[in-house]
Amino acid sequence: MSLDGVKIDFIAAAFVDPPQPSSNIDPGEVNPEEVQSKPLSLRALMTPKVSTVTAIYATTCLFHIAFSMVLPVFYATPIELGDLSLDPPRIGTLLATAGVAGVANGIFQMVFYARLHDHFCAKAMHVAGVSSGIPIVILFPVINALA
Repeated sequence: MSLDGVKIDFIAAAFVDPPQPSSNIDPGEVNPEEVQSKPLSLRALMTPKVSTVTAIYATTCLFHIAFSMVLPVFYATPIELGDLSLDPPRIGTLLATAGVAGVANGIFQMVFYARLHDHFCAKAMHVAGVSSGIPIVILFPVINALA
């Protein structure tokens, strides 16, 4: 299981102001002391933009989880069957190294993401991130050929 979601939650908690209670009543209609705020319904929150972002995040998480689950199988399956035939201690070392790289990735994002987002835009950053996964998948047969 990946800790990317946990990293995002901690970063968001550190840099984002807590949400203020919302009210569904026009402030000009009633005295503010009489107004009781109530949360918006889920239907009101799920605007098209929110639905799109939610679907993109869910799809990205699904691909990340699938890749994380297939990678140890790729490491362990014999070379004759198209993979690397590594022993369990080496697989553990590679996965631990990937964890250290994940921490470095998180630090890089904390330092540079805001500037890159301001310079490019959210869509370009997302497309670049998703596109970076394509060479990784394409390189599986190349890695097997070099093994």
